[in-house]
Amino acid sequence: MTGNRIYNGIELREQDTGLDIQLSVIVRYGIRMQEVCRDLQENVRAAVENFTGLPISTIHIQIEGIDLGTK
Repeated sequence: MTGNRIYNGIELREQDTGLDIQLSVIVRYGIRMQEVCRDLQENVRAAVENFTGLPISTIHIQIEGIDLGTK
């Protein structure tokens, strides 16, 4: 893989130290963002490493917005 790959809020970059993953997410109002982001990082790391065998350098999570659930 060379360069960046962007798909539905997921950006992947190949680095010398491993794969750099950028996730853009919307979180539900009232949740503990820090816990959700930490769990998301752990789950993504485990899934990608198990599925691809590629080392993960970093996983960045960007909160794009908050879902207020007012539909």
